[in-house]
Amino acid sequence: MRQSPHRSLIDGLTSLLEAHPMDGAVSSDVRLRLCGNLEEARLLALEDRADALLRLAAAKRRFERADQPAGGASDAERMAASSSSRLPVGSG
Repeated sequence: MRQSPHRSLIDGLTSLLEAHPMDGAVSSDVRLRLCGNLEEARLLALEDRADALLRLAAAKRRFERADQPAGGASDAERMAASSSSRLPVGSG
């Protein structure tokens, strides 16, 4: 299944946040002191990503339900039913 452009954008932006800042360059204590706020922002962005993906999936489901015909009948079924009701009745 093809990924939506919105999902691709969200995934692309958050992929920039996967690595921890200064990881491997300094000790974890120094990294926490220097980049604590950045780490918190990274985690918040990942939470926002999860929320956005949930909202995107919910909107997609609503759109798909709204696109379905009322009563579960397809367009072809409704057309067949309406045309058969107009057929002339033979005298017999």
